[in-house]
Amino acid sequence: MTVWIKPGVRADHRETAKRRQESGRRKAQTDLAEKRILAEARSGWEQGLVRPFRITNALDSRGLDGPEVDEACLAHEPDVDQWEAGTLYPTFEQLLALAKLTDYPAHYFVVPPTEADRLGWQFSTLHLHVSKAEREEMMREPDPVLAFTSEAIRAGVAS
Repeated sequence: MTVWIKPGVRADHRETAKRRQESGRRKAQTDLAEKRILAEARSGWEQGLVRPFRITNALDSRGLDGPEVDEACLAHEPDVDQWEAGTLYPTFEQLLALAKLTDYPAHYFVVPPTEADRLGWQFSTLHLHVSKAEREEMMREPDPVLAFTSEAIRAGVAS
């Protein structure tokens, strides 16, 4: 394989070896970071820190709904709806399938809610940036579910 330093200039064997080493080091660092993120997600899952509203946000942002979501998440209808309601805790494998489906990192689902998450859109300036019809539609939406029930967490982590 030819390595180019700049257009029309080939790297010599020392430069080629150096660039391959750097590439290998970057890949190792990326792999280590991915393992660390996965470990954080697993630890958060084990502690019951998965956030139902983050599941809803991830699915909504990708326009995903219906029984095919349950299937892609290794679940049965209406399990994902129950995840969003905070009444059924997903297995870790299901959480990873959800992350893959939505293209969100697995640790996203265990990030604690921010103050904005707790307060909701009503306490922001969002209402100034949407039409009256959109604002009325938003007012009909339920408040975000910030946490799973303790019973759901115990049953889910124990499985």
